[in-house]
Amino acid sequence: MLYMANPALQPLTHEFSSVDGLIAMVERTVTYCQKKDCIPDLLAEAKEANPRRYAQYESDLLTKD
Repeated sequence: MLYMANPALQPLTHEFSSVDGLIAMVERTVTYCQKKDCIPDLLAEAKEANPRRYAQYESDLLTKD
């Protein structure tokens, strides 16, 4: 599972319930990472999990404020 190796993201594993759908999980993850200032950690996890897909959007991710 994502987040298990990254200390900044490990608390996210406790934020989800078994009934959460993908959209709810994504929203909760982004909100958490914004509040905890760990978006770079999340992006690093995404890049590691799926480098080809990440590469498709990398230039857009790096130009956002």
